[in-house]
Amino acid sequence: MKQSLLAIILVLFITLTISAQSDIEQDTTNNIIEKVMDVISINRDTYSITFFPTMDYNQEEGLSLGAFAAIVIKGNEPEIKSKYFRPTTLVPSISYSTKGFLLIESDLIAYTKHNLFIGSRFMIYSMPITYYGIGTPTEEPILFDQETYTIVGSFLKSLNDLYFLGVSYDIGTVSNQPKENTSFDSVPGIKGGTQIGFGIQARIDSRDDILYPSEGLLVDISSMQYFVDYSFNISKIDIRYYRSIASKKNIIALQSVLTVANGNIPFYKLPKLGGQNMLRSINNSNKYINNIVYLSQAEYRRWIWGRFGAVAFVGMGNNLNNWNNHILEGMVFMYGAGMRFRLLEDDKLNFRLDVGMGNGSPSVFMTIREAF
Repeated sequence: MKQSLLAIILVLFITLTISAQSDIEQDTTNNIIEKVMDVISINRDTYSITFFPTMDYNQEEGLSLGAFAAIVIKGNEPEIKSKYFRPTTLVPSISYSTKGFLLIESDLIAYTKHNLFIGSRFMIYSMPITYYGIGTPTEEPILFDQETYTIVGSFLKSLNDLYFLGVSYDIGTVSNQPKENTSFDSVPGIKGGTQIGFGIQARIDSRDDILYPSEGLLVDISSMQYFVDYSFNISKIDIRYYRSIASKKNIIALQSVLTVANGNIPFYKLPKLGGQNMLRSINNSNKYINNIVYLSQAEYRRWIWGRFGAVAFVGMGNNLNNWNNHILEGMVFMYGAGMRFRLLEDDKLNFRLDVGMGNGSPSVFMTIREAF
């Protein structure tokens, strides 16, 4: 807990130090940053590629080192004008930790000239997993190794600037290998397997920007049915609201999420309360899992200077086996702070460092794109 508190203080200190620099010092620092960006970037008329190293640490995975590239494919103006049209962004990454965690990932967001939104995420990872049970983590943790190959995404067609409708998919295979010679048959899905899911998705989107919105509303509703080794359904509603204060340098972002799962569900596909985009005090996304998960979080975003920004966030959420449970009992709370660094000159694609605390597990996340 003390380490996470010190990390939050360090994040705020660095941010305030940058903000307090004189104009001359800021201009000098900005020139140095831009020269560094020129060295690690390849810029062409139709595309750009920028390379970045990554480093992360938590108790379960150990020290992770890796790299990612922010690839921007620049297209011509769309035939049908849309305020949401952006160049395609593709972000492949790889990292490896001292405890054997391997992650290979590719994140794609594209808007075509015919106003078709394409989102896709491909992941290969091999990592040690801790299973805490379903619901509040009271069981003796079970340790095992997991290998996962998965691709998830969606295709949405914009009916106009506000309404989107389309399909989503989730295809993957999971293999689990217990670390001890113990029977884990009571754990749902412990043997792993293959799952293929297809569903429908509808979206209302009035945001002024898809990467770093300062105004507007997003309502995303989806329902996906899974087949093959397991048969289950996952439905989700995600509501986000953004409002600038005084200027677009100060932004309040709000989010509420409800996820409900039904059927024969392996534990690793159950709705999760924690992780890098949910309650960021829970670094192990498997720690709070259940058939029903709901949460709300708020974030204050402040653009400080040049490519640098900062955030402060709070949130709360819970997990339930069914609606007969007391919905407020066992509530998890979190708070934290973070730094932002804009990767691209023309688009607000950010690298983020977040430190979360609360009655989950203190955690640090280093990744790209905003949490919500």
